[in-house]
Amino acid sequence: MGTNTTFPPLLGDEPIDNKEVKATYSLRQNSYFAYADIAYRLPLPADLEGRKAKRHDCILDVSIRLTVPMDQPLIDVRVLINNEAKDHRVRMYVPTGIASSHSVADNQFGVIRRPVVDPAIDVWEQEGWDERPDAIYPMLTYVGLSDETGGVAVLTNSTREYEIVGKQHDTIAVTLLRSVGYLGKEELVRRPGRPSGIKMETPNSQMFGTSELHFALTTHRGTTEEANVAKRAKQFLTPLYTYNKLPYDAMKMNPVAFSVPYEYSLFSQQEGETVLSTVKRSEDNRGVVIRFFNPTVQKTMASFQWHGSLSTVWRTNLNETPLAPLSMDAQQRFTVQVKPNEVQTVLVVDQEGNGE
Repeated sequence: MGTNTTFPPLLGDEPIDNKEVKATYSLRQNSYFAYADIAYRLPLPADLEGRKAKRHDCILDVSIRLTVPMDQPLIDVRVLINNEAKDHRVRMYVPTGIASSHSVADNQFGVIRRPVVDPAIDVWEQEGWDERPDAIYPMLTYVGLSDETGGVAVLTNSTREYEIVGKQHDTIAVTLLRSVGYLGKEELVRRPGRPSGIKMETPNSQMFGTSELHFALTTHRGTTEEANVAKRAKQFLTPLYTYNKLPYDAMKMNPVAFSVPYEYSLFSQQEGETVLSTVKRSEDNRGVVIRFFNPTVQKTMASFQWHGSLSTVWRTNLNETPLAPLSMDAQQRFTVQVKPNEVQTVLVVDQEGNGE
C-alpha cells in the first residue's frame, strides 16, 4: 500500500494545527447522554503553491459532535469537514499519555502489533531502498495504545489509517481525509527518483465538499489485547436498535392472531474472549448461523446457550456446510474451541430442519 510513500509532505513543510483557532461550542446533558457541539474555521493554504509560500488563503470548516452515553465507556465522535483546499491531509490527534514502542490494531479476525517506528528507517537510504518505510498503517475497526495498567483506543466506522506520533510516541494520529490531485509523482521526499506506477492527474480525489467521519474513543484497564477491544469495537459498529411498541401501536395495522412474550432471547453468549461476528438465517433456511472469532493470541473457548427449540447443532465451514455435530448439555449449552485468529461457524438447526 502506498499511502505513506506516494503522498509525502513537501520538503521542510510544517503541519498546521488548530491550537490558536477560536471555536464556538455548546454543551447539554440529560439522564442518558451528554453532548458537546464544537465548530471552528481553520485557515490553511489553498494549494501546493500557497503552501510553499506559507499563505493561508483558504478555509477548512470543521464541526464536531461529541456524544457521551452514560452506560458505555466511550465517546462517540462525528466530524463534518467542508474542504476546498487542494493536496493536503487532515488528521485528528488523540493524546493518550502512554509512551509506546508499538501499537495494536485489528486485521480480518485478528490483531497485529506494529512498531511505532519502522526500524528500517535508519538503513533504507544506505541499502538503496526505493521508498522510505514510514510507520503509517491501516486498521480495520480499531487501534490502541496501552501499558500494563490501561490504555486508549480509537474505534472507527469510517477512517482506516493511523500513525503513532509525538516525542514519546504517545499520540494516535488518525487520517480524516487525504486530498490528492496527482498520483505517482517522481522526486518525492519519501520516494526519491522514479514515479510510482502510473503517473496521472486525479482531480476527483481532491475531496472537495463535505466529508463526514464517525468513530469513537474508549479507555480500558489492562493492555489492548487483555481488554478485548475487538469486542468493544464490534458492539460500537453494530449496535442494537429497538422499537418501542408499548403502550400503543405507533401505526394502526390489522391485528394479528398471535401474541409474543414481552421479553425473549434466542440465545446467550457466555463471558469469554471470542467476538460474536454474525447471527443470520442459514442460506438454505434450515436454521440459524452463529459466527465468531478469536482476536487474542491464546486459544479460548466460545460457549453459547440456546433458549429456543432446536434439533441439532453443527460446526460448519464458511460455506455453511456441516462438518461435525456438536454435543450439548441438558441446558442446551454448547462449547467450541477457537484458536488465535480463527473463525468458527455454528449452525443451529431448528425442529423443522434436518442438518444433513
